[in-house]
Amino acid sequence: MENVTDVCFDEMTNSRYLKTFRMSYKQGGMKKIWDMARADDYVSVLIYNKTRQAFILVEQFRPPVYVSRVCKEKVTEPCNGERWTDSDGNLGVTLELCAGIIDK
Repeated sequence: MENVTDVCFDEMTNSRYLKTFRMSYKQGGMKKIWDMARADDYVSVLIYNKTRQAFILVEQFRPPVYVSRVCKEKVTEPCNGERWTDSDGNLGVTLELCAGIIDK
């Protein structure tokens, strides 16, 4: 995996794939607040190759995994407008099932 460069953090105000909400409610007479995100529906498939007798997984770069792992290494949190210089892209690589958004 190549290095990841020119990383910049901005406030997310409009996303096609993710909607953020803050829900306030009462439970047992106590007022509570919960921050959440709503995403589209997804599907995943577990593929087994009979010839090789092995499951097929996909190697993917995932920005949230990358940010989490870089933050652990640097002991920091990203801020709006912050820029990171290049980092090891392998920090954001995961092994996953074949998957995608259900958009039809």
